[in-house]
Amino acid sequence: MIRLQQRRKEEPALGPSERRRKIIEIISLRRYDTMSNLACEFGVSWHTIFRDIQVLAGEYPLIVTRGNG
Repeated sequence: MIRLQQRRKEEPALGPSERRRKIIEIISLRRYDTMSNLACEFGVSWHTIFRDIQVLAGEYPLIVTRGNG
């Protein structure tokens, strides 16, 4: 089993711009990921990642597919 390490409480949360930049880096490396996985990795809600992806899809050629991941 592979489990993602949660962000430590003492680590400051990333701002939206920095988080979006990191999301693009991650997607570029992994080629795909789920919003739930990204939410867990960044320590934010699924809805926050959803909004980030909406913004990024207007700036980058992202393909968003709905499904069970």
